[in-house]
Amino acid sequence: MNIEYNPDKDKINVFVDIYFDSIKVDVPEDKKDIVKNIIKKDIYRRCKIYGSEYPRIRANKDNYNPNYLIKPENGYLTIEEFFLNRLMFNLREIDLTGALEGNGGEYVSNNKSLGIGLAVLKKIYDESNTLKQKPNFDTIKSKGISKTIHHEIGHALKTVFEGGFKAPLGQGREQDEMYINMLRKLKQTKYSNRIIEEASLINDDSIVRTTGINVNINFNNKNEKKYNYIRSNYSICGDGYTFLDEILNEDEALELTNCNEIHSSYAEKSNNQPTDNYINIYNYTSGYRCFTGYGRCIRSLLGKKASFVLQYGSAGALLKKFDEEYQNVSKEVFGNDKLPIVNISNSLYYIKKTKDVELYRRMDLFVAKAYEQKINKMLNGLHTKEDIASYLEDIETILSRMTKNDNMELEHITIFNNIKERLEEDYSRLNSSGMSI
Repeated sequence: MNIEYNPDKDKINVFVDIYFDSIKVDVPEDKKDIVKNIIKKDIYRRCKIYGSEYPRIRANKDNYNPNYLIKPENGYLTIEEFFLNRLMFNLREIDLTGALEGNGGEYVSNNKSLGIGLAVLKKIYDESNTLKQKPNFDTIKSKGISKTIHHEIGHALKTVFEGGFKAPLGQGREQDEMYINMLRKLKQTKYSNRIIEEASLINDDSIVRTTGINVNINFNNKNEKKYNYIRSNYSICGDGYTFLDEILNEDEALELTNCNEIHSSYAEKSNNQPTDNYINIYNYTSGYRCFTGYGRCIRSLLGKKASFVLQYGSAGALLKKFDEEYQNVSKEVFGNDKLPIVNISNSLYYIKKTKDVELYRRMDLFVAKAYEQKINKMLNGLHTKEDIASYLEDIETILSRMTKNDNMELEHITIFNNIKERLEEDYSRLNSSGMSI
């Protein structure tokens, strides 16, 4: 089992205090400390989630930009330094006052800015009469806004730039001055020996290389041809591939906010008519609420270590492994020879358009059968009763995000119940013997 990771809270506080006081913040004065504390909690909790797997990260695996303010030590960055570097470099403007083209939130990589349209979030709530059950706005407004901020910070932290330190659209270059001011202030702290020299900054614009899940980063010439099929196959997913990126980011934001309250429920449709099948919604203000639960399902199939690599690192080899692992399950459930990630992405695309019960059914079955395969592999290898307990807890979380029907037990529920029964039997055996197998 992994030992629980305790992030360096003092380091996070020092850096975020200087960062927040240096960037452009268009937030009501009485809300500034609230927003700053949300950012501190965001970095702290991301470190808490992934730190047991990645307490340190090799700089050459980090898509390390030489303009990052914290330089590596012996070739490594701590998990805190990894996230702080990306925060300071990738996000230099926060605006919580204006509506954004109909979106509740938006990270604009070319401007290194984050905006949350509070008026738009309220409008989304007011239009909730179409739902099976109208949510209580008092229930969602406190965590809903902070969740949206966490979601957009997630996009910022998953963006990779190359080139110089300047923001491509930084008007009047004030964002460049902000970054230099951050550097100078950090040089006055106890962490000064870890901060790069101002003279080393590359005086050129940043170039957005990737945002979110990517398959192009960190490929050398030897591997480039090897993974060409991934790029060519995934390119057909279109918006569905974007949706995969969004739901993973959204699930992470829900975990960071500890959003466990059910805001409402969505009835799935057949021939455009509501059915008895429904899903619970934990994030009513999200435009992806009709399928966000699958973010948790995919992250559970991957595990924390692979989830981190998929979202913050180079995804190509990892996606290839995922496809190879679950190709037979995908073929059985979806009835074609497409890569599993392609089937998942296309399903998300059409679920958003139609809310069709058959699309949900196939996604639920894929997750259940793939998880069953994962458990079989685990049970056939060395494991402990603590591993079993962790999987049992994980299954309960997965089931809370999947399709439900109050009148019958759906097929994916039956599969998960069978998995739980096997795990509980194995737990009892291990508990009685006091040994791993």
